[in-house]
Amino acid sequence: MSEKETERLTRLLRVCGRRLYHSSCAGRTQARVLGLLAQGGMTQREIQEKLQIQPGSVSELTGKLELKGFVTRSRDEKDRRRVVLTLTPAGQRAAEAAAGRKDVTVRYDGLTGAEQAQLEALLEKVIEGWRKDGVPESELTF
Repeated sequence: MSEKETERLTRLLRVCGRRLYHSSCAGRTQARVLGLLAQGGMTQREIQEKLQIQPGSVSELTGKLELKGFVTRSRDEKDRRRVVLTLTPAGQRAAEAAAGRKDVTVRYDGLTGAEQAQLEALLEKVIEGWRKDGVPESELTF
């Protein structure tokens, strides 16, 4: 396979990976956090209580949203011990976009049953090659 063909295949897989990520629980949970913050600033504990998720998960989610430039942290004016998360303008746009998305199900309708089976077999073959190359199992399982 030429370098150009390898780059194209890698790009196509990245597009698929991005779509799968955004349709996954992680992507939806980030959207839920954005939706909560669109109603007004709140603390990580408040987000945790409203979404019924673990404190570590909230920290990870809000950290990722902060890295993306979607949220900022600031001290509460009334209680300086509290750190309040608020949406940035980019975060507000992301929250609005997420609210507009209704169907985030990944669909394979464009493939026949045989093509779906072929895709599955090919992806399993790629993963097996990565195993042989020594890629850690933790990166190859779900």
